[in-house]
Amino acid sequence: DERAPQLSVFGSDLGVFSRAYYAHALWLLGDAEAAAAQAEDAIALARRLGHVYSETLALAFAALTYQLRRDVSKVFSCATAVRALSERYGFAYYLDWAGVLLGWVRGREGRPEDGVRLIETALEHLESQRAQVRRPYFLALLAETLVTAGRLGRAASILDAAIEMAISRREVWWLPEILRLRADLEPQAARERLLRRAWEMAREQGSRSLEAQISAALMTHTGRPPSGGSGTG
Repeated sequence: DERAPQLSVFGSDLGVFSRAYYAHALWLLGDAEAAAAQAEDAIALARRLGHVYSETLALAFAALTYQLRRDVSKVFSCATAVRALSERYGFAYYLDWAGVLLGWVRGREGRPEDGVRLIETALEHLESQRAQVRRPYFLALLAETLVTAGRLGRAASILDAAIEMAISRREVWWLPEILRLRADLEPQAARERLLRRAWEMAREQGSRSLEAQISAALMTHTGRPPSGGSGTG
């Protein structure tokens, strides 16, 4: 776009923000490839505009999009770029956003204790900034990394806190996945109940990707799909 940035009240270009944000919706709706393309379009637009803050935002949102896709290498590259820009220009919020995602990467790469420390530090900084948006999602990444580290009790308590927070704050877009993660830490009977609750919630929200993931988990644990369909429609 050969134009000047059209800034939102948050300081980023509106076109960049809308593309970056829409990528998450596309993933939830079940179109992972379109989500990745939208995230890359946001980055490209920000760079064409030469607007550093918008580029940082686009890369941060892209890192999250690639985490949804479980693409560790892309999460690492985007979050590392966010960290470099944030350290250079003083974008504290996105520095800690990147810290959470880089901590998750460390867990996936076999360094879960390092990852836990990085995520916990980033969450403490976000708390001090009173930055609470996406907190249940970030807590889920911490819990997942704690599980990798073998700290199952701590992971369960973190997920319980994330569930309560998501419900009380009505930030429920990631709640089905949080319930799925929590189910993995329960005995078989309780696990199935939680998974069915998670599946029903994802279906009600129209979150096709989460619905499919939870349906697959139910098939693994019970040998049968959820009632009412395969969970992939």
